[in-house]
Amino acid sequence: MLALCTMNNRVTKLTEDIKSLEKRDLEEFLKWFSDYELSQMDEWDLEIKADSQEGGRLKPILERVRKDISGNKVKPLDQFLNTHN
Repeated sequence: MLALCTMNNRVTKLTEDIKSLEKRDLEEFLKWFSDYELSQMDEWDLEIKADSQEGGRLKPILERVRKDISGNKVKPLDQFLNTHN
């Protein structure tokens, strides 16, 4: 319930309305929301793709990652996780 305290009134009202939906209406809403969420992710994916192209906003980060990889300054993720638990 703590999360409800941090939501604005509009979101709190939406939350209450969603919780009160009949099963069939809730299923319809959830399908719509899932489709909506996927469409938003597609836009985000397009932004990431554009940013990662030559001259994009991620160029400096990608250059550093490539430099670290070629300089053997990276280790497998499982090895990193095991040493940082």
